[in-house]
Amino acid sequence: MRLAIISAITVLAAAGASASVLTIDDCIDMALTSNNAIKASEYQTEQAGAMLKSLRANYFPDINATATGLYSNARGSYGIEGGNLPVFTVDGTGNPSPTGSFAYFPGIGLDYKVGPMFTAGVEITKPVYMGGRIKNSVKMASHKADMAAAALEMTRDEVIVSVTTAYADVVKAGRMLEVAKEYRSVVMELKANVESAVAHGLRHNNDKMKVNVRINEADLSILRARNALRLAKMNLCRITGQSMLTDFDVTDEFPKVELPAAIDNSDVIYDRPEWQALQANGRALKSQVDVVRSELLPQVALKAGYAYNYGFELNHTELFNRGAFAVLLNVTIPIYHFGGRSAKVTASREQWHQSQAEMRDKEELLTLELHRAYSNLEEAAAALRLSETSVEEAAENMRLSRVMFDNGMETLSDYLEAQLLWNKTCQQRVEAGFSLYTAHISYLRASGKL
Repeated sequence: MRLAIISAITVLAAAGASASVLTIDDCIDMALTSNNAIKASEYQTEQAGAMLKSLRANYFPDINATATGLYSNARGSYGIEGGNLPVFTVDGTGNPSPTGSFAYFPGIGLDYKVGPMFTAGVEITKPVYMGGRIKNSVKMASHKADMAAAALEMTRDEVIVSVTTAYADVVKAGRMLEVAKEYRSVVMELKANVESAVAHGLRHNNDKMKVNVRINEADLSILRARNALRLAKMNLCRITGQSMLTDFDVTDEFPKVELPAAIDNSDVIYDRPEWQALQANGRALKSQVDVVRSELLPQVALKAGYAYNYGFELNHTELFNRGAFAVLLNVTIPIYHFGGRSAKVTASREQWHQSQAEMRDKEELLTLELHRAYSNLEEAAAALRLSETSVEEAAENMRLSRVMFDNGMETLSDYLEAQLLWNKTCQQRVEAGFSLYTAHISYLRASGKL
């Protein structure tokens, strides 16, 4: 759907057709799809999930197949000469005593040859008790995965704020262009009347020059508004991952804003991904303390395997040519390490205490940010209401000023000033609408409802 929207916009722009109209949801979808910061956060989340799976595998036995080969041309022999050996007996005192007889010992001759040798087998290693290292390592990895997920949500929130602000900026620039055009049309209408009066000798040529000055100012305002609209569209294209030359239109109004009656006191800041990340970090550091403490506890591991050995020729006969099964139980008990491991536990515990203090401070800051965002939203809503009233009053003032000007009861300068005042109030209303929407987005983010 998102790719279809982008393709349609590009094709229409290239063909010179009328630009497509994008909604705020379309822009958010495109931005979330193409933003590189979100992609990096997604990779980080996948990495944390893979690390968690890796640590969970330590609960299961580790099975390995091993094989080792050796070839050597080493060879040699070893012999013991034969002969008559005396025969002893034990007397009544328990001491050996020669009997005077002899026994013939034929001697020993050993010829050895290394040649090819190899061993191959399968071994299974299973941790029995590791002082809680495996369990707490899995917990710590799980909490880090939660941190990565919260970081992804924070990145998405930042992108949503950026794209919605950029979208509202395009709407603002378009509205400013409309205001500039409306002001120019009002001044142009006055110019026609003044030129007619000058032609009939009812006004001086100086009045015509005054109106021309205001027309030049209106033309400059239109040029600035068009440039602002073009740059705002380029910025929105950049954020949404489109070509900078893509042409499109947006709705003429700012997205609707629903003002809350008051701040929701039901722990709304705890829904923010920033708070979720702090919580997950605290839990991960607590598990890290337990992981470091496991170095002070006994560790037990069981290892079993079957191996087949072949090689080493002795007197033209293979000495090793059979398989064997073996079981090994390893127990390690830490006794004393001159306080090194205990200091590591203390350092980890203090790091966890630091995170708790930082979390309490961050909680207060988030609460303050929420109240500040709500105050800004209230002020922006009040500013919009006042600006709408000001536009109505300025429009009525301009109407009355024109009536008085037509009847010769007011100068041209006063009427031009009334037009300028109406133009400024219209611009202020557009600014107030933009400020209200951006304040609303900030409040949603501060309350965890973005």
